Amino acid sequence: MTDPRAAQTLEGFVKGMIKIADIVQREDPSTLFIPIRGAVPLLDALSIVDPTILSKEHEYLPASSSITDMKQVLYGWLRNYFNETHVAGERQEILSIDEVVSGNSAVRVWKQVKRALADHARDRNLDPEEFSYKTVGLEDQRYARAGKVHGSQYQQMKEEGRVIPVSVPMIVTMDRPELCPVKLVTIPTEHVANRLPVMAEFAMSPQYLELLENLCSIVGRNFADVEFQRVGMIRASERFVPKRYFSLENYLAKPNA
Repeated sequence: MTDPRAAQTLEGFVKGMIKIADIVQREDPSTLFIPIRGAVPLLDALSIVDPTILSKEHEYLPASSSITDMKQVLYGWLRNYFNETHVAGERQEILSIDEVVSGNSAVRVWKQVKRALADHARDRNLDPEEFSYKTVGLEDQRYARAGKVHGSQYQQMKEEGRVIPVSVPMIVTMDRPELCPVKLVTIPTEHVANRLPVMAEFAMSPQYLELLENLCSIVGRNFADVEFQRVGMIRASERFVPKRYFSLENYLAKPNA
């Protein structure tokens, strides 16, 4: 069993972050998409290995499976995003960073991106070639070691060059709520996928701070000198959230009220 605290595991994770930082610099996208919540700790880890990462344009994508009506929310967010940010005639290149186990999450996001782009291009009479979308897939090697394979649609995305894979022994932040500083608003009336795509709280737990300090030690950086992501940037991305999902009041209101 892979120990998430072991030096070898953390060193392998850092090597993966360095590879992702190199990909970001090489691809030089117009915007980085950071799926909330899973990729939020990855952005802090990237900031440790490459201090320039946070200076790049980035938005927080409501792609967590815990979000209610996630596909609808994601599509609406993307339509609002493209309506505000795309300049006709200019190429818009987007790079997303996603945790990968089966690959279903990356596929789910790509389907909504493809749908939103097609509809936006049709409505604005734009050339679809003005848009480019790729995903950096951070792949957890434990999945392959267990004899499992990625889904066929994810494999196809890799073959088409839509996914740039980066493999690590273990995604040490995955499925560990204490290692994600973002807490989303809970919908009290729902039990499954019961979060709104807006932040209720941002808090770095002692476990999260310890992880970041350990990563700094491996990279050779002083923790006090590292700039981590800002709450204001996360809040700013919420301007693209469809109106109904922007607050509990909106969500719980009667449709015709």
